[in-house]
Amino acid sequence: MKLSFKPLTSETWKDFEKLFGEKGACAGCWCMYWLMRRKEYDEKRKDGRTKNEMKKIVKNKAVPGIIAFDNKNPIGWMAVQPRENYPVLNNSKILAPLDDKPVWSIV
Repeated sequence: MKLSFKPLTSETWKDFEKLFGEKGACAGCWCMYWLMRRKEYDEKRKDGRTKNEMKKIVKNKAVPGIIAFDNKNPIGWMAVQPRENYPVLNNSKILAPLDDKPVWSIV
């Protein structure tokens, strides 16, 4: 196994699609679950628009996470960003911050 890691960008978008498959990994989430308010997420996931939302993020040059590769084959995904980019975390009572220090979160 030869592991490497690359950010999700326009250049690696096809690898992301291959990894997530036709239906978008977890029931069509395309890893947007933590990035959208719940009502918006539910509406867009239901009619398959979450993939387009992730693609917009990538086209705007934001890096929402990292793809893991074995040789040239995508084998894993890790969404990682500053916590403030995740509205679901920011509004959660259960997952509330422990202090006011800025942190990055893996979701």
